[in-house]
Amino acid sequence: MRANNLRPDSRGGHHVLALQTLHNSIGYPREKLRLLDEFRRQRATGLYDGSFVPTQAELDELRATAADLKAHLEAWLIKHHPELSAVK
Repeated sequence: MRANNLRPDSRGGHHVLALQTLHNSIGYPREKLRLLDEFRRQRATGLYDGSFVPTQAELDELRATAADLKAHLEAWLIKHHPELSAVK
């Protein structure tokens, strides 16, 4: 969002907003965003009622998706905003 001169405010929901904009802002696939959003929802609910106990398989899938998102973002930055890229 910042690379596109946007910034969510700190009111509730800014994490959801950041996730929801990744498809339009950097072209990240919606199906991969669904996994991140579902895990975010489960975590948010589970922290309140004590039911948040992810399996190792869920954690592995989440780590792989996070690594994929990082790689996608780095490639997008190099292409669209090389001055902002940490990868040189």
